[in-house]
Amino acid sequence: MQFGTPTYAMVGTPVWYPITLLLALVGYTPSVLAFSYVIHVAIGGFGMFLLGQQEQQQLSNQWNVTSLLISFLVGLIYCNSGLFLSNAQHIMIIISASWIPYIFFFMRKYLESHCIVYAMLAGGSAGMAFLGGYPELFYDAFLFLAPYTLYFQFDRQKKVINNLFGALGHYIIVCVFTILCSAISLLPFLNIMGLLTRTSGYGQMPNNFDMGALLSVLFPGTAAFAYTGEISMVNFYVSILSILLIPSTIKLKNKNKNLYLGIALVAFILCLGSSTFFHGILYRFLPMYSSFRFPSINRCILAVFLLLNIVNVLQDIFDRQDVRLPLKISKLVFLLVMTLAIVASLIVYFGNDSSDLNRSNVLSFMNSAYLTVIIVGGYLILFYNIQVHEMKVNLLRIAMLGIVILDLAIFHYAAFPLTIATYNQIAYHYDSGTQAQVKNEFLKNSNRNKTIDFADSTRASNKLNSQSIAFNKYLDADGYVSILLQSTQDYKSSYLRSIMEQNPEAYFTNDIVTESVIEYSDWISKGDIPPEQIYTDGEQTITENKIRFRQKELYSVPLMITTNDKNVCIEGPISAGELKTGRLRFFFDSSITGSQNLTVSFYDGDEHYIRYEGDYLIEANENGYYVDIYFPNIDATYSKVEVTSFDVVPTSAELLYVERMQRDEYVNIDSFGFNDITMRVDAPTDGYVTLLQAKYNGWKAYVDGVETVISTVDNCFMGVKVSEGKHSIIFKFRPTDFYIGATISFLFVVLLCGTIIYVILAKNKK
Repeated sequence: MQFGTPTYAMVGTPVWYPITLLLALVGYTPSVLAFSYVIHVAIGGFGMFLLGQQEQQQLSNQWNVTSLLISFLVGLIYCNSGLFLSNAQHIMIIISASWIPYIFFFMRKYLESHCIVYAMLAGGSAGMAFLGGYPELFYDAFLFLAPYTLYFQFDRQKKVINNLFGALGHYIIVCVFTILCSAISLLPFLNIMGLLTRTSGYGQMPNNFDMGALLSVLFPGTAAFAYTGEISMVNFYVSILSILLIPSTIKLKNKNKNLYLGIALVAFILCLGSSTFFHGILYRFLPMYSSFRFPSINRCILAVFLLLNIVNVLQDIFDRQDVRLPLKISKLVFLLVMTLAIVASLIVYFGNDSSDLNRSNVLSFMNSAYLTVIIVGGYLILFYNIQVHEMKVNLLRIAMLGIVILDLAIFHYAAFPLTIATYNQIAYHYDSGTQAQVKNEFLKNSNRNKTIDFADSTRASNKLNSQSIAFNKYLDADGYVSILLQSTQDYKSSYLRSIMEQNPEAYFTNDIVTESVIEYSDWISKGDIPPEQIYTDGEQTITENKIRFRQKELYSVPLMITTNDKNVCIEGPISAGELKTGRLRFFFDSSITGSQNLTVSFYDGDEHYIRYEGDYLIEANENGYYVDIYFPNIDATYSKVEVTSFDVVPTSAELLYVERMQRDEYVNIDSFGFNDITMRVDAPTDGYVTLLQAKYNGWKAYVDGVETVISTVDNCFMGVKVSEGKHSIIFKFRPTDFYIGATISFLFVVLLCGTIIYVILAKNKK
């Protein structure tokens, strides 16, 4: 969950993707994840194979060994291209990219035959790309599907307006089937779209890439010498063969060439990020595009349409065996790369460690250049023999297949998908320590998927240990898609924990804040709002004998402060400590009561600061009158803390540590699962049982078996009213939007299967 939004309602996670669900039954291990990677590489390769066959059928309606070989080659190149090579760890990208060719394949089949089953299959493929977990790729696929649909729908015998409306109709039909297929995830997401925000509201700036990353189209292992960014986003490899044949694709007269080259060019420009004009246009006119962080995922779109042009060139080579232009390009590339390799060798040989050049990078480039020389040399020999000896077709088939496999094998050897795991993959096979570490991580993840029994156990505190930072405007450091419910807007800083942590917190209180006592707008301006207060719309009685959960104070460390007029300063380093429970306590000499307006500034080592301002309630103990101020980030170390007051300034300070775990004497959680939570309470008075779980639509509460209204705690969490005495409480999560979406998706699958069977039977009967 992210700020109270359930995982199932978020796009970008393959929660309901069918293959993910099947693998979840086995249990996630390194082998299972590797299998998922491999199976989706195969799915993507076969989709490109089908596209290759479809393109060749336009020239000839018969299948032969050559056409099958060409389709096999482009399929093999696609599923071994840079996106698949460098994103093994990002399985959601691999899943979505594997279904992209099918969207275009079935759309074209639908436009040519007008058979509704192909529209359903195109929508089903798009639905799989959406459910697969990478919405950017899904969005981009439909962006490029628009001109693709218009082109293959276009009929010169009709008016332009008729063609436009015809293409739009077919496009909408596929969109509808896509929505039906992915409704199980899409409907819950649409249900919260009105509550969606994005970090500070300005969008997520996309990654930009050094132009050196483009060397990966020709040199394997480019990340080792030409790129310092994220490795998964650098590899633009589409086989050396594709690069050598690009001039031939431009020269070749082919009906669909301009469409394919145009889409490939736009996809390539988008890959470069916000530094290009085209991305800026999309950023301006397509608001959703402003949230796409990794534009280089368009590499799969680039590969698809570049390879569709290669299909026609390869067909021309096999038919006429005319390779004059590929031979010329191969010679030029061979000489250029060989020259670069020799120059790099001389630099490495004659250079020294004190050289301005990075010797390690030059060495990496040298090795990569010689590998490229081997690949280009192989194609050069092949093209030369074709041109001189006019090779027999069978020998040409074998030679072409062999050199393409050599091409792919060398790139795999030098640009192995290192991001397949964060551990040493090779060591996993022989080092028991690495094996134990990985198995332990997967075991922890497996345990999270089960209901945990907390009966009669110590209650764990939440991530921020019941801290409330009323003025922290921090949103989401994780990036990707931040979905923030409006009802949690003012308390986002106090709710950073995830239900995946299986770290429940529940407590009893009769300290109730109602609208009749204090206006909500005034309440949220307080700087010391305790998270156990209840905010209700109805009238409630405030019990004088207030019960409030407090963590046990362990020990404190006096801090040196300097006073300057209205300012108090503490020099660091200072942090929340290893237990992450530290807080700053400032004491006042005078016996002041009520609230004190304070401005608090936390400075990091680079003199950047976070500043909060608000009214803090003055409390008292045996040591005097004080206020507690929490760290904005419990993992950070601060160089300085300043407190400004225009009334009474603090005179002393200490760093106080409290107990991280504490038993609640009133509430005990029996079990805590994803969709069901059970607990018992022994209430000393009438009051509320509060659960630090977001009050999202779909939760129902039962007290002693009777359904009870769920009140809102801190305008975010759930609370139920109980009377004095012992009670059993059950929370059940049964979201209506999920069940409706799941039913729609299930019915679509049934309808699709039934339609396919009907079409097959009808054809057989005919």
